[in-house]
Amino acid sequence: MLPSGKTSGMTATQARVTGAYVGASGFSYPSWKPDFYPADAKPPEFLRRYAERLPSVELNTTGYRLPAEGHFDRWAAETPEGFRFSVKLPAHFSRQLGVFQERVSLLGERLGPIRVALLPIGAYRPRWYMEDVHIDPIQAVKAHVDLRATTSVGMHFGTFRQADDGFAEPVEDLMKARSAAGLAEQDFIVLPEGRGRSDWR
Repeated sequence: MLPSGKTSGMTATQARVTGAYVGASGFSYPSWKPDFYPADAKPPEFLRRYAERLPSVELNTTGYRLPAEGHFDRWAAETPEGFRFSVKLPAHFSRQLGVFQERVSLLGERLGPIRVALLPIGAYRPRWYMEDVHIDPIQAVKAHVDLRATTSVGMHFGTFRQADDGFAEPVEDLMKARSAAGLAEQDFIVLPEGRGRSDWR
């Protein structure tokens, strides 16, 4: 006990983190038998059994290849409410961000938080020609919202002319889309060329 009669010298503060999720990088490991999974557990049971013991898992597989839609549907169905999945965007997949977004969105409320998302905002005009390979700023804002990213950073624009949208239009269109979605400027930012940040929320 302190001389003041208090049992602690700590001052009460409001919690900054409302909950922590602990998990592993994947769940489909037969080598985890018999220590983590029962010796008689079959691979189709692994996720359900994993979710009985831990509240979160990194879908390490999405960092290498994008699983079919059915996998995401099944993963969401096999886990309890409150369970969270952390996903990885494969570096080579950024040209098909819309497909990635659609698939991981199938996890619904079980999709965990994404701290920083790098989303392309350029090379999207004319839409009739570019829509199959590049998202536009409106779609980038939708991806930010769907992925529940803390912060998104616009990329893939302004270095050299890649399409009819030029150098300034991607940023201008992003500002309009961000405002229309009710996002604050710091929610979806554009860094000056050659600059970075070290203060991610």
